[in-house]
Order: sequence, then structure tokens, then C-alpha cells
Amino acid sequence: EITTRLVGSEMCIRDRLGRVGRGVRCICDRGAGVMRLIDYLLLAIVAVCAVIAWRVWHRAMKKKKIRRAARAFYAGLSYLSPRWNTQLLYLRKFGRLPDLKHPQTLNEKLLRQKLERFGTDPVVRRCADKYRVRDYVAGCGCGDTLNHLLAVYDRPEEIDWAALPEQFAVKWNFGCGYNLICTEKSALDTAAAEKQLRAWGREPFWAYYSELQYRHVEKKLLVEEYIGDADGSLPEDYKFYCFHGRADCVMLCVGRDEGWPKFYFFDRDFRLLR
Repeated sequence: EITTRLVGSEMCIRDRLGRVGRGVRCICDRGAGVMRLIDYLLLAIVAVCAVIAWRVWHRAMKKKKIRRAARAFYAGLSYLSPRWNTQLLYLRKFGRLPDLKHPQTLNEKLLRQKLERFGTDPVVRRCADKYRVRDYVAGCGCGDTLNHLLAVYDRPEEIDWAALPEQFAVKWNFGCGYNLICTEKSALDTAAAEKQLRAWGREPFWAYYSELQYRHVEKKLLVEEYIGDADGSLPEDYKFYCFHGRADCVMLCVGRDEGWPKFYFFDRDFRLLR
């Protein structure tokens, strides 16, 4: 009887060990899934930290300082992992993580391109540089479409304000929004203008949204001819969306200079889409 019990206990132990072994083998077979789970767990930890930090900053700082702190957080995350930055920003905007392995939407496809190609593709990097892209456009036979370039500088302190016309535009060649539009030079505070340009020049624009095509742009200040209306209003902005070398639709932006731009999309026959 004792022998029977021992044999039964041994068989029970072997059965349990067999189950454990099969479970271990199953886990090993699903290694890729485990790594993805770990990635999601790390993202969740970062997201929780971001939420906690956001709440603390919300109590301690004014709204403007909160925005700066948030931008600093996402910029710092880009240096650590552009992919994490991209996933968290997408989660914040759409309430879910993007499918970067099998992208389905236009947003997901662009984000995958941004992470995997834009930072290394020489054409993309050249076209992201507002100074170097001029040679590219001219080489394509479209040089006559370029706005007249008045001067190029490396630093704001080098700008010869006296040599510039009454109306002009100054902008950095990396990122967007770093533009100074002058409609009346006699009323321009050049010291304040240089201070603003220096502040923009120090910003790591690429890191805010992990736009890797801007990361290694050699910074230049471009002074271009003013193309606005006599009353100081800026021209309407048209952007053409091309897929596989064919223009599919056009976006019209109005009111950008007023701070509240409106966007309208049209098809190839300029019928309003939305």
C-alpha cells in the first residue's frame, strides 16, 4: 500500500512537472509576444509617470509653464527613444497606441516612415532643410517658383539690418513656425528680434515630435523677400498632398497670421471635401 501511494505521488509530481514544462515551452515559443508585452509595460510605466508629472505641474505652474514642461518632457523622451515619444503622443491624441508594425491609417504609415526612413534618407533630409532644398528645387527645373533670397546668416548677431529693405521675412531653415515677418523696418525692434531668433535657434525642434529629418540640419537664417499684401496680411497657404507621384488633394489654410488658422481640403477639381 505504501509503495502504491509513493508511485501515485511520483506520477502526480511528474504530471505537474510536465505541465510546468509545457507551459515553459509555450512561453519560450511566444518570446516575441513577451517582448512586445514588455514594451507595452514600459510604455505604460512612462505614461503613468507622465500623468503624475502632468498633475503635479498642473498644480504648481501656470498654463504656459505647463506647456513648456510638457514639451521638455517629450523632447527628452525623444533623445531616449523616438519610438516611445511617437507612441505616447499618438496615445495622447487618439486614445490608443499606433500599429507601427502593420500600419493601416495614413497617420500610422507616416509615423513608421518618420521613424524608419526620414532620418537617414538623403532626399528627405535635404528637402526638410529650407536652405538646401532651394538647390534641389532649382535642379528639378522649378527655380523660378522660389521666393527671392536676400541674405543667409549663421547667427542672428550677423544680420545686417541696415542693408535689408523696408519689408522682408527672416526664418530659420529647420522646423516650422520660426518666422519673423517685418512689414515696417523703421518700427522693428532689432534687439528684440535678435533675442527671439536666438531663442528659436536654441530649441531642439526635431525632438518635440521625434521628426528625425530635422535632427542634423545645419542651422541657417534665411532672409527672403516679403510676399504679403500691402496691408500686412500674409498670402493664403496651399499644400498639395501627393501619393505615388500624383497630386491627390490640396489643403487651403487661411488666417494663419491671425493665430486661428482654418483648413479646407479640396479634390483635384477643387471641390470641397471638408
